[in-house]
Amino acid sequence: MAIQTSNRGFTPLMSHFWEGLLFGLVWQLSVGPVCVSVLQKGIADSFSEAFLMVLGVVLADATYIALALVGVSSIMKLEPLRIGIGLAGAALLAYFGLQNLRAREPALRQTTPTGGPRSSLRYGFLLTLSNPMTILFWTGVFGGLIASTQFSTPIAAYIFGIGCLAATFVFLNGVAALGKFISAFVQPTLFLWLNRAVGLFLIAFAIRLVVGVFMA
Repeated sequence: MAIQTSNRGFTPLMSHFWEGLLFGLVWQLSVGPVCVSVLQKGIADSFSEAFLMVLGVVLADATYIALALVGVSSIMKLEPLRIGIGLAGAALLAYFGLQNLRAREPALRQTTPTGGPRSSLRYGFLLTLSNPMTILFWTGVFGGLIASTQFSTPIAAYIFGIGCLAATFVFLNGVAALGKFISAFVQPTLFLWLNRAVGLFLIAFAIRLVVGVFMA
């Protein structure tokens, strides 16, 4: 009887995981700077470097989801703090974009920044963290689900969040693998233009973030 009760409790929790996984996969279809940068990393560097970058992305997303669940995002309602964090994130995005624009042909197969595995992990983490509006997105998601009593227990929200993180991990590693696969068909001179295209994309996203900060 104890085993049956345990199974009845375990199954609903797993359903929250699969719901989070599905939601996360759909969310990943909205291509942003992180997805583009992972593809670039897969094309220009090894898959292992892209994998470490993805781990950094997942860690940053996990940080934002945890903050959203504990309600820390309420501080974003303070106008000066919201603007300050938004501008800092935009500046970091613009910095990464400028680094890509400064790439030269002899270093075509090195994405920015360089420096080994720790650098790739840090790059993924900081690039994801540079968009503080992400915490508002996750706050809206979990706030709406909790308010509508979609979670049967408090831990169910965390299980849903783990499903979302699993989706990020699976999807972006697929993007990294795709980048590594097509790298064999990309001419060497195209790597320079790839770096510049990603750089312009990051800078454009930074500008969009600044506009969003002041228009909110």
